[in-house]
Amino acid sequence: MEFSSLMLGTAQFGVDYGIANTTGKPTQEQVDEIISFAWENGVNCLDTASSYGESEMVIGHALENLRLAHQMKIVSKVAHFADDLSLAQVKDHIHKSVFGSLERLKVDYLDVCLFHHEKYFYAIELLNELKEQGVVKSIGLSFTGTNFDDAAKVLSSPLTDAVQVPGSLLDRRFENAGFALAREYAKPVFVRSVYLQGLLVQETAPPRLAAMQSALDEIGKLAREYDLSREALCVRYMLGVNSVSSLLMGVETLDQLKENITLVEQGALPPEIHQHVAQNVPLLSADYLCPHLWPKG
Repeated sequence: MEFSSLMLGTAQFGVDYGIANTTGKPTQEQVDEIISFAWENGVNCLDTASSYGESEMVIGHALENLRLAHQMKIVSKVAHFADDLSLAQVKDHIHKSVFGSLERLKVDYLDVCLFHHEKYFYAIELLNELKEQGVVKSIGLSFTGTNFDDAAKVLSSPLTDAVQVPGSLLDRRFENAGFALAREYAKPVFVRSVYLQGLLVQETAPPRLAAMQSALDEIGKLAREYDLSREALCVRYMLGVNSVSSLLMGVETLDQLKENITLVEQGALPPEIHQHVAQNVPLLSADYLCPHLWPKG
């Protein structure tokens, strides 16, 4: 299955998502326009989930309106479930979640279906049953980013077709833990959080994330040194990481999509600049790299 270098993230279609989101959820008409422009400009896949509010339903209407159902590839996820369920209950949950997504998306199958958390990987055989039935074409796991201790187990499994991971200028943990394995096992890797919810393109960190200010300052310094925007530095750095299949980037406006397409078309940073950036941007702990661990505010 071929995936475009840019994958359209759609959390913003269903919820007010992102630390830098100032416009809120786009309307159905705006979503139709965004997806149409993406498709016409070579973006052949999008990422969604039932936990993203109305995202799946909005996408379903858009694909129907644009007659793009089963042309644009869809990555969705099994809804979260409790830790104390029996295997029979987990199987029932997986079926209800996947078929609910199909109904909202107005499609007959999912191109890719992932678990939302590494702790669910024990149930991969149950999800594989739906793959054998043709309800989903490929299966795998979306890492939360809290740690990558299970990367080897997940990537080496013959049942894993693809994985999704967070990755950015500041978050290079999977570069050390997983990309070499992804190459070894020929598994596509979708990378999200390239802008870390928009934080990395801001000059000033919000008060609750003041500890990240020095890292933002270094990003700004490097961008100026190479006469690049912050956005270009973030995107083009990740394009230069081996084994990245697609950069998963969400938008709430058409202009943002156009900018992302332009940045991806510019390609990876030259190797010497990529190396210099990696050596100078600090590595941070998961507390700062995982938005779900950020202080509330």
